[in-house]
Amino acid sequence: MNNQNFKLNDLQQFAKINHNKNVIVIGSTGMGKTEAALLWSNHDKTFFTLPLRISINAIYDRIKETIEYEHVGLLHSTAIDYLDDKNEENEFEKIEQARNLYEKITTCTIDQIFPFVFKYRGYEKIYATLSYSKVVIDEIQAYSPEIVAVILKGLQMINNLNGQFMVMTATLPRIYKDKLEEMGIKFEYNEFIKNTIRHKIQLVESEINQDIEEIKEKSITVKIQAGVEGRVFGSISSKEIALEAKKQLGMDIDKKKIVIPDAIKSLGTYNVNIKLHKDVMATLAVKVEAK
Repeated sequence: MNNQNFKLNDLQQFAKINHNKNVIVIGSTGMGKTEAALLWSNHDKTFFTLPLRISINAIYDRIKETIEYEHVGLLHSTAIDYLDDKNEENEFEKIEQARNLYEKITTCTIDQIFPFVFKYRGYEKIYATLSYSKVVIDEIQAYSPEIVAVILKGLQMINNLNGQFMVMTATLPRIYKDKLEEMGIKFEYNEFIKNTIRHKIQLVESEINQDIEEIKEKSITVKIQAGVEGRVFGSISSKEIALEAKKQLGMDIDKKKIVIPDAIKSLGTYNVNIKLHKDVMATLAVKVEAK
């Protein structure tokens, strides 16, 4: 990050200053919590955890490709498939290294390291490694209460071995913080909340039958590349229909609510169903024309 003239914000400065302490921090989405965690790790051996494999894959790519740090491993149940899809070289060797906790930074799901809490046979390898490592728990609020109980117990055990942890999240149930304090664990705590309005909600009252009639009376046109006899290249997707409905009619239709019975692969006019409610459908006419 230093090579990229990275300028630290308040959250990242807090993480860097407290790199030798346990930290709990609340930060708004988009504040650079990933970079803050890496600054807190301060080149020590680190385990970076997230609830979802897709999120872990993104963090792995971000550290390796955007931040350009090579000593990072990926560890979760389908990591080998992800590395294979990316055509990474020596993917089997990389997975084996990750399983052996070889890399300086390991991006992983909780289930890969926190079972040590149950002291299963062979748990000592992970437990001993965590005694001189740092553990980042990102988005703790996304876990079930049962899993959080395991995480909090694990953080207590890591703390007792002089390992360190950082809990960073956009939303923190207060009970988690209170429980760590009850365990006698010392940590630095801070909140960094931006005043930016990220979501706007508008409530519109109308009869559902009115919505049905409004859609029923309208149609949209979708342009697509076509060959001889009106055969198109590819097919029309629900995403394209939703975009054109917004452009042409000013209507916000969730693409997930659009039901296309059969793939649209030729020019012509088609009736597409819009699911307004569990048992209520409206029909929108979609004209498919050649570009």
